[in-house]
Amino acid sequence: MSNPLCITEKLRRAPDLSPDAYLYSSARFKVRAYSMLTPDLLAAIGESGRVEDLLHRLSERGIEIRTDSEGHLQAEEALERYLADSFAEVEKCVPNTRWIALLRYPYDAHNIKTILKCRIREKDPRPLLIGLGTVAPEDAEEAIRTEGYDRFAPEFAKAIPEAIDSFAQTADPQLIDAIIDSACFAAQRNLAASYPPAYFSALINGRIDMTNLLTAVRIGRMKNATAEYCTRHLIEGGKLTKAFFEVHFAEGEDALLIAASREGYPALSKLAGAGLRLSELEKQIEHTVSAAIREAADMPAGLQVIYGYLAEREIEVKNIRILLAAMQAGRTPAEIRALLRA
Repeated sequence: MSNPLCITEKLRRAPDLSPDAYLYSSARFKVRAYSMLTPDLLAAIGESGRVEDLLHRLSERGIEIRTDSEGHLQAEEALERYLADSFAEVEKCVPNTRWIALLRYPYDAHNIKTILKCRIREKDPRPLLIGLGTVAPEDAEEAIRTEGYDRFAPEFAKAIPEAIDSFAQTADPQLIDAIIDSACFAAQRNLAASYPPAYFSALINGRIDMTNLLTAVRIGRMKNATAEYCTRHLIEGGKLTKAFFEVHFAEGEDALLIAASREGYPALSKLAGAGLRLSELEKQIEHTVSAAIREAADMPAGLQVIYGYLAEREIEVKNIRILLAAMQAGRTPAEIRALLRA
């Protein structure tokens, strides 16, 4: 039996995964990234306090936020179109598009959770669905109504009936979130593992670790929380195992952050002892993931560059949403700057 191919040889024989196959698209989207609205630019726009200024700047970038008959801004529709156009442009330019599902699966998860919860409340889910997943919103509704779950990734197909049964037994809608979110990470982890470069697997594992860390912090701030209760709510995967949380949860939040910093996340040590509010801690932990994406996206070419572009586009949209809501609420420039994601 011949020896297994080394990673370099595997890439050579799979030209659609080779960095050379992404030279054009990497250059194209690196240029695109220069025109994004960064947190600093958005914060500067927010200093005027005029929503009209923001809408004008967005219009210059092709984001036309219109008002309905009652004068309400239709921001979500415009931002979804903006993201959908970015996804579509990437899919036209790259030789391999299957990995883009890594970014689409969270939208599937959102839609599944929304449909299931709206069924419980006997409400129409359509206004809340997002058309950026691997399954169109109308198809997702039909799939769940007819129990045709195989339209989704296998991990979701398995999790949906489990979520329905769990709610029937407990009447706890949070279990729907936990089960579907776990399925989303499992789908991402399994897809990431099919790509020879370790980048995607490392990134998804990092996201799982940061999600679990935030879960542990939230639970730790509850009264009488135990390590056993914490580990029941953790997602499988990642470098920070359940055993890690069992050992360090009882030591307190700061000790948990310091322990995580020793396991490959050194930036977390700076958060220990800072006395941050949960929202600020969440923002800083999100930054740990986004910093890793940006570092990999600095490569000359490759999947990492294109993934980084789309991930940055999602952060840009999130910040636009935050800025618009903050300006409408009359937040100060300092408050706005603190809210924006880096």
